[in-house]
Amino acid sequence: MTNTLEFTSATRRREPLTFTLDGTTYTFAPPKSAVMMLPVYTGDASFIRASYDWFESGLNNHDWAQLDDAGRRAAHGLPETPEDGQPLTVPPLPPEGWQGAQAATLEARLRDPGDTFDTEDLDDLINGLSEAVAGRPTT
Repeated sequence: MTNTLEFTSATRRREPLTFTLDGTTYTFAPPKSAVMMLPVYTGDASFIRASYDWFESGLNNHDWAQLDDAGRRAAHGLPETPEDGQPLTVPPLPPEGWQGAQAATLEARLRDPGDTFDTEDLDDLINGLSEAVAGRPTT
């Protein structure tokens, strides 16, 4: 007699989360947790780096979703009008290295020596979002 194990994957939170930081509201479209953890598992990134990339990706996912077709084409350096009768393409994903306004704002705050927002605050923010996405309460 063989025993068969059966597993069901957990339901993942997909809807955007909003959070407020120092009076400014941000929207985070959560990527899969695997986006954060696979580079750690494969040794391609430290957990801290992978966490920061996951956070930036969630901010950028929301910003990209808010762009109209012209904005998406411009982000890729594509023409506004068709050339040689070719149909206009609308890229579904941002180009490598693209940074939306939310991530750019937070990065600028981190780099500003006069701003009180620092890496400890960023770590708390990432931990809180990670727990909310996973359905675990924040402490």
